[in-house]
Amino acid sequence: MKTIGEFIREKRQERGLTLRGLEAEAKVSDGYITRLEHDKSEPTLSVLARLLKALDADWDEFLTETGYMKPRKKGNAKKTTYDLADDETPTRAQEKPSRYKPR
Repeated sequence: MKTIGEFIREKRQERGLTLRGLEAEAKVSDGYITRLEHDKSEPTLSVLARLLKALDADWDEFLTETGYMKPRKKGNAKKTTYDLADDETPTRAQEKPSRYKPR
C-alpha cells in the first residue's frame, strides 16, 4: 500500500514530469506538491482531483493503490467492483497523531 505522496511522486515520475511541470498542469504550487510527496500535507479533494487529472490517473487506481478501496471481481463479471477497505486497514488519522489538540 502506498501513501498519497508515494502515489503522486510515482505517477509524476512515470509521466516524466518535473515538479514545475506538474505545477503548471495541475495549477498547484511546486512547494505544496513537494510537501504532499513527502507526506507532510494531505490534499483537499479539489487539489487531488486536479493532480490525478494532470497525472492521467483515475480515482479507482488512486483509491486501490493507496489502500482506501480494494478491488473485487464477481464471478465472470467484466467489470471490477470495489469495497471500502476493511477495519484492519488503518486510516491516515490512525497512522500518525494529529498536530491539533481538541479545545
